[in-house]
Amino acid sequence: MKMPVLRKINAGLGLITILVLFLHISFAYRSLEGLDNGFTRQLPGITMWFVALHAIVGILTMLLTRKPKSEKSKLPLNTLLSRISGVLILIPLILTHRDVYTSPAMHTPFFAAIEILFCALVCTHIATSAPRAVITLKMVRTQKTANLITTICRVLCALIMVDCVTLILNHIH
Repeated sequence: MKMPVLRKINAGLGLITILVLFLHISFAYRSLEGLDNGFTRQLPGITMWFVALHAIVGILTMLLTRKPKSEKSKLPLNTLLSRISGVLILIPLILTHRDVYTSPAMHTPFFAAIEILFCALVCTHIATSAPRAVITLKMVRTQKTANLITTICRVLCALIMVDCVTLILNHIH
C-alpha cells in the first residue's frame, strides 16, 4: 500500500473518530445525570473501536513513513504535539478513563487531575491533527480556509476543555 493512501486512511479515520468522540462527549453528560439509554451505553465502546483503529493506523503510518537518519529534519511543532499527545492519550484511556465515571474514584482529586490531563491531551491532539487531516484529504483549497479550520478547531477544543474541567471539578468530593 502506498504511503499517501495510508496517510489518507488515517486522516479519514481521525475525522470520523472526532465526530464519534463529540457524540460520546455529548451523550456522556446524559449518562452522568442518569438519563442514559441503550445508545449512550454503547457509544463508549464504539468510540474505543474508532480510537483503536485510528491509533493503529496512525502508528503504522508514522513507522512506515519515517525518514532515514541522514534525511531527518526537525518536525513542525504541530506534528510533534500531535504525535506526543496521540501516544499519551492511550495511557489514561486504557488505565483510568474507561471506568472512572462509574467509580467512586472519580470523586478524588487524584483521578480528577488524571482526567483533566486526559482531556487536555485529547483537545491538543484534535486541535493539532484535525486541520492537517482536512488538508491531507484535500477538503480545503486555500491556506486561508486551512487557517480558519485551525482556528475553529482550537476554539472548539478550548470550549470542550473548559466544559470538561467544570464537569470534573463538580464531581470532586
